[in-house]
Amino acid sequence: MTDRGQSNMNLQVINKQACCTTGHYLVHSLKYYLQLNGHELVDESPELVIYCACGLTEDILSEHQKELQGISVPWKLWGCAGNFIKENVLTQETIDQELGGVIGFEKALESFNDQVDPYSESSVILIGEGCVNNCSYCNVKLAKSKLQSVPLESIYKRIEMYLAKGKSRITLVAEDVGSYGLDLGYDLSTLLLEIQSRFRCTLNIHAINPDMYLKHADTIKKLVDSGHITSIKMHIQSGSDRILKLMNRKYTLDELLKVWVSISGRIQSSSTIIYGFPTETVADLEKSVAAAHYFTHTVFIEYCPNPQTKAGKMEQLPETVVSSYGNALSEYIRTKSLQTWQVAKRKDMNKIVETNLYN
Repeated sequence: MTDRGQSNMNLQVINKQACCTTGHYLVHSLKYYLQLNGHELVDESPELVIYCACGLTEDILSEHQKELQGISVPWKLWGCAGNFIKENVLTQETIDQELGGVIGFEKALESFNDQVDPYSESSVILIGEGCVNNCSYCNVKLAKSKLQSVPLESIYKRIEMYLAKGKSRITLVAEDVGSYGLDLGYDLSTLLLEIQSRFRCTLNIHAINPDMYLKHADTIKKLVDSGHITSIKMHIQSGSDRILKLMNRKYTLDELLKVWVSISGRIQSSSTIIYGFPTETVADLEKSVAAAHYFTHTVFIEYCPNPQTKAGKMEQLPETVVSSYGNALSEYIRTKSLQTWQVAKRKDMNKIVETNLYN
């Protein structure tokens, strides 16, 4: 659509992100950018559709491709799904040229704030994309092979902006907050300690990989003790050390919980756990259920094999077994009245939206 230059257009933004914090944030940033540049967002009769999609699983990618084939007007693909579908891809680097933005996307991101952010309880700062971990099941490394951290001073400016608006609750968002800064020569502890010394605010960490949490546990505990950190999301993915090893997770559950219990009772916490991973037994699943009790909120996500990953090449559990695990978890949650637990089955993955992302 480069021939349209800077003329305004009627655009439809379709949000098909799954449970991806970074993805949802960038979709809302995209809408803000488009409106800032005079484009009209419509639900009917668009000149161009911007289809926002993630590449979390092969199932989701397949669904995206089917829906894209049914769009009758020109379309662009926004989000990490573009790294797999590779057609009509729109990125942060190309959007200004493609849509003729007078106000560039990077500049728009600087002013994107809680007035347009739908998650109004907390002011959100995207501190980076990608991660340094190499989990055996994950498509993120394929979609975002390079860690890209936001420089410290840019984050400080965002915090100052929020504080000036009376917003003192800040959510730090990334695929793995724990990987922050490793591409820039510093790390998460540097960021957290600087925020503690410079600003009067509270922090939500959304989300951190457990092995990176362990590396920064002393700093995190210090900020929990001081009241600066009030909420953490951590993807533990399994309570079984055998499954964690197959996932290429670099810790044991005992190592994690010994440190985690020192703060878990004093903050809001949430986690995700994968069920139905290759070779998982009932005993493994029971360990995951036990581990989930260490968190305020837990989502059990059905494993979806990604053929390009190491786990995708493992022998998969029969669908009947995986289904029985999901049903057993749902029944356990029902009988125990665990209102802050949830089961996300594979067929519903492309419909999942984390409603408490920034709370």
